[in-house]
Order: sequence, then C-alpha cells, then structure tokens
Amino acid sequence: FTCPPSFIMGPKEAQKKFPQLNEKEIKYCAVFYEGQHNDARTNMAIAMTAAAKGADIANYVEMTEGIFDKAGKVVGVKALDRITGDT
Repeated sequence: FTCPPSFIMGPKEAQKKFPQLNEKEIKYCAVFYEGQHNDARTNMAIAMTAAAKGADIANYVEMTEGIFDKAGKVVGVKALDRITGDT
C-alpha cells in the first residue's frame, strides 16, 4: 500500500469536501494520508523549528488560559508546570 501524497486545499474546496468546516474561519486545509507515523520525530521537528524561530519550548507544561490582544488574537498563554506546580 502506498499512501497518496499530502496536499493543501483552499477554503472553498475544503468546505465542499468537509462541509462541517466553516469556510469563513479557515485559510486553507491540509490533508494528510498516513498508515504509520513516528509522531515523536514529527513533534521534535516542529518544536526545534519553532525554537529556531524564537519560540519558548517546554515539556510537562499545560496551557491553562489564552492571553488575547484587543482584536481577540491569541498573543500568549498562561501555563502550569505539571512537575513543580508553578504557574
């Protein structure tokens, strides 16, 4: 078995294929096919890329609340360290 390649579709096509999506709230839709996946490696690649672009990376941390700007965009999070209990 060979999985088809992953692809990206615009909001109109995504709404046709996935009518449960709200076309007004999506910019694009990524479709992934996979039979077996090493999610640990993918997660590490995403985390390392984010860190390289300036993101703070943490393990055993739970997001407890979003921090929003005046326009309602998330600009940060309040978090709980699940090991120490620090917030």
